[in-house]
Amino acid sequence: MADDFRGCSFVNAAAELADLDHPARAVISEHKASVRDQLETVTTTAGYASTGEVAEECFLLLEGLSSPPHSGATPNPYNGLAGLHCASGHLRHSRKAVLRN
Repeated sequence: MADDFRGCSFVNAAAELADLDHPARAVISEHKASVRDQLETVTTTAGYASTGEVAEECFLLLEGLSSPPHSGATPNPYNGLAGLHCASGHLRHSRKAVLRN
């Protein structure tokens, strides 16, 4: 990632488009759905039972990791160990809960 990282381009575009019927909104929605689908594939492959829930939680973590540039926080959140630690801890906890059931 570049030092001038400004967050998720799709979130930035959505924030600039007041018209909910703008054609770019469909592209943004399709991209976000694709990311969710990919996360669901990963969680299914990893053996999680509640793949939809875990994928959605991972998606929300990913969305949150891309937002710090808007608040003046870490310039490049993807290089931050705190974000990786949070995600891996959450996944370990989710996996243990599945294995106990």
